[in-house]
Amino acid sequence: MTHSTDEGLIDEQQAWRSFDQLSESLSPELTAAMREELRTYFGTHSLINRTTLLLMAIDRKDGLEYVGAL
Repeated sequence: MTHSTDEGLIDEQQAWRSFDQLSESLSPELTAAMREELRTYFGTHSLINRTTLLLMAIDRKDGLEYVGAL
């Protein structure tokens, strides 16, 4: 069952769908690192903020850099 709130929180299923879309534009290395971070995050949490999910990768002058979900 999918759950969403007005605060921008999404459940794990929605987060993985969003991640799949986001990862299409990322390097395989960054995708793998972010995938592991999400697995770890959802080991102890049931919801994530949409903005937090998007901020897992930020644009730097040398490309996308992994920063983590927390």
